[in-house]
Amino acid sequence: KKLGRVNEAIKAYDRALALNPSRQEVWNNRANALFEAGRWMEAEDNFRRLLEFNPSDEDALSKRGECQVRLDKYKDAAESFRRAAEINPTVFAYHYKRAKALMKVDDERSALESFRRAAAINPADADTQYQLGKLLYTAGDWQGAVDALEKAAVVPGFEDAQGPLGIAYSKLGKPEKAIAALRR
Repeated sequence: KKLGRVNEAIKAYDRALALNPSRQEVWNNRANALFEAGRWMEAEDNFRRLLEFNPSDEDALSKRGECQVRLDKYKDAAESFRRAAEINPTVFAYHYKRAKALMKVDDERSALESFRRAAAINPADADTQYQLGKLLYTAGDWQGAVDALEKAAVVPGFEDAQGPLGIAYSKLGKPEKAIAALRR
């Protein structure tokens, strides 16, 4: 039922754009309706058109990035989220989503920086701490890995943090903490 209303709204936006294709708010509404309908390719194109009106529209950049993720265009998504974060660097989601997209294209160095920014904004987010800890572990930054993984390991659902946490403690020469982490 809801999808039917969304599709009717899209048709109404199509009629409005046929009369006046320069109405930014209609492009915005159409892009969001396409997004809601799960029509990712069309939505991505509409957000691109919307950004022609206002290249600094952080919401359009973020939503375009979401479409690009769903279309497996991870490099493009990372760029969309980067631009959104450049406009408003205080939004956790832009940094977090950029980091996740960067992980999909194996750009761990850039993902690490984005996870660090996300963690600075929202240090309580367990997945951010877990992802950050794993990257620091891979980079051999044992203390950084311990700091992040300890924050994740106490949250239900992040028990997988215990293994790398124990090894990182071992690398730091803290066998008692290593054993305790591995036994949790």
